[in-house]
Parts: sequence; C-alpha cells; structure tokens
Amino acid sequence: MNEEKLAILFENAVRRISLSEEKVAWAKEVLAESRKSRATFQDRKISSLVTQRTKLETRLSNLYDLRVDGEISDAVFRQKEREDEGMLFDVKLSD
Repeated sequence: MNEEKLAILFENAVRRISLSEEKVAWAKEVLAESRKSRATFQDRKISSLVTQRTKLETRLSNLYDLRVDGEISDAVFRQKEREDEGMLFDVKLSD
C-alpha cells in the first residue's frame, strides 16, 4: 500500500474522532502545564550549569594564583589544571 492511500485511511479515521469541549479544554490544560514544567526544568538546569561553570572558572583562577605565588609545584598545577579544564569543557558542552 502506498503512502498516499495510507494517509487517506488515517485521515478518515482521525476525522471520525469526536471529543467533547470538556475533554478538549482538559487536553489544552494538560499540554500547557507540560510546557510550563519543561520550561521550569530547563531554567533550573541552565542555572545549575552556570553555577558550575562559575565555580570551575574561579577554581582555575585560584589555581593560577597559587602557581604564580609558588605555593604549588608545576606538576600539581598541570594535573589540577587538566582536571578543572576537563570539567569546565564538559559543563560548556552541556550548556
């Protein structure tokens, strides 16, 4: 059966579906609430990622200060720098 004939069959079946005004209103409310929940979740996720990014950028800045002040060795600096930059990269990818 070709796609066009299949579309006609589905169209006919869908057109026979009848919903009361009450059910239509309920479906609209459910969809609106779903969109609102999704938006809230996305806002929280973005806020969390921004917080993580800021924290990692601060850690890297402090790490540079420690190295410049000679408080940590070059080896420790390089290892911590790689770790923090890797985490920062992951956060930026998620952003």
